[in-house]
Amino acid sequence: MNNWCCEPFTNIYVENIDGGRVAPCCIALTDKRNQYFSLQQQPHLQEIRKSFIQGKKHQACRDCWQAEEQGLTSRRLQCGQESSSTDVFIRNVEINVNNRCNLACRICTPRYSTAWHNEARQLQLEIPKPCTNDLWHELDLRFVEWIHFNGGEPLLSNDHVEMLEKIPDKSRCSVYYNTNGTIRASAKVIDLWSQFKHVKLAFSIDDIGDDFEYQRYGADWKQVEQNLLWYIENAPHNTMFAINRTISLYNNHRLQHLEDWYKKYFATNRYGDVTDFVDQLAVGHASLDSKEFEEFNAKLDRIRIKNVN
Repeated sequence: MNNWCCEPFTNIYVENIDGGRVAPCCIALTDKRNQYFSLQQQPHLQEIRKSFIQGKKHQACRDCWQAEEQGLTSRRLQCGQESSSTDVFIRNVEINVNNRCNLACRICTPRYSTAWHNEARQLQLEIPKPCTNDLWHELDLRFVEWIHFNGGEPLLSNDHVEMLEKIPDKSRCSVYYNTNGTIRASAKVIDLWSQFKHVKLAFSIDDIGDDFEYQRYGADWKQVEQNLLWYIENAPHNTMFAINRTISLYNNHRLQHLEDWYKKYFATNRYGDVTDFVDQLAVGHASLDSKEFEEFNAKLDRIRIKNVN
């Protein structure tokens, strides 16, 4: 099965907005949760599974198909070949705890950041409604081996702590975070992380200095830099790091700046484990053609200057 991906059978992604949405992974297109079906037997997931069994390319997985058509690697190729079984056995959980965030990044949208909402109203963009973070309660956490927390900014919420505390055998479970680097974990969270098999903190960093602050609106580069270095010294021994860089028209002409910083300051944790450096292509308005991109940014700049004044 050349078009095969096992993640619809072993993985589930849950968004706690718009009444709850589901997908087989965090980069696939989501669909609204159907309350008459269990979380892992949602019709959207069943349809995608059937498509893979038949060797077809489901539209929900278009990001992977498009990346592969461009000669790039994809999540399907990196993570979706681990099993050939068509049995549904959820071992991996990706959860968007909520969309609360302290940054209004230019590559983001109001769907994933509450800090975007004021500007979104002025731009007439759709603003999602949050829902309570209880969907994961439907899962049998005894069999979960890997949890991925998205946001918003997951470290702003206590939801991730509640879920981690419910894992019965923490020593066999790995935890992964996408975080913007503006938050230092509390002593309680640091202790909780130390009980798990592995923890990986993937910091969303696209640039450095003023250009970082322009792209990640609301962030202070010096503070974020200090936070990353703080994590090197204070994260538990089982914690490793990653830099997740989104490539877009904002930074594609200055990629070397972040790469040089990474090599100098953040190439490993204090135990010598290598920090991953992962590139991904922008989606949404950050992937517009150059004319549309310039028009969107000019409009956003005017709004932000007006709001500051």
